[in-house]
Amino acid sequence: MLQKVVYSATLLVSSLLMSNTHAASFSCKAAKLKAEQKICYTLVLNDADVRLATTYQIVLHALPMGGRDAEKDQQFKWLKQRNALVRILNVFKELINSVSNN
Repeated sequence: MLQKVVYSATLLVSSLLMSNTHAASFSCKAAKLKAEQKICYTLVLNDADVRLATTYQIVLHALPMGGRDAEKDQQFKWLKQRNALVRILNVFKELINSVSNN
């Protein structure tokens, strides 16, 4: 079973790495958060998001039912932290810009 998951993951990741198309793991048209918008418009972040989402799905499907709920809770916490960090970075960026302009 584990061999099957590893084999499937390897094929999936390989196909993503060799692909020339780039799409975030979510709809960029519906992106409202700064973090999501940054992912949509930054190729490196976009590619990393796709790889992260793919790996997350593989791990999620490999976990037993009880583990899936715990993993989803962890993902929700991680997303909240990511979004908070983006807000903090934007504040620093504004401060740096205001100091640079003076």
